Amino acid sequence: MVASDSAAESPSTAVIVLLLMLIGGSAVYGFGYLRAVMHRANSDYKKTKALVPGLRKGFWTAWWAAVRAGVLVAVGVLVLVAWAASDPGSGDDKPRPRPSRSAPSPSAPSPSAPSPSASVPIEAGGR
Repeated sequence: MVASDSAAESPSTAVIVLLLMLIGGSAVYGFGYLRAVMHRANSDYKKTKALVPGLRKGFWTAWWAAVRAGVLVAVGVLVLVAWAASDPGSGDDKPRPRPSRSAPSPSAPSPSAPSPSASVPIEAGGR
């Protein structure tokens, strides 16, 4: 029975060794991958850190250009509102032309009434 016990132990030992090799290989691969990622992140960090002063200067330049434009627009709106509210033509004493509102004259014929010349017959001899 000793032979059957050793035969039963061999596959389990081989499986354990295979699993240990897979775990060890995965650990080596994972360590290498993580080291490469860390190196890339450090490299990107250094590049970004070197670019920060230029990017910051560009941001503030754009910011103050926008503030300047906003102030100019606000001043322009205030000037236009003040000009519209002041009514620059109110100081003129000149009369302004307006359409007349005269009543119709009593001698004007009504459009529905027949004209007086239509009721007078024209004579054959005429003038």
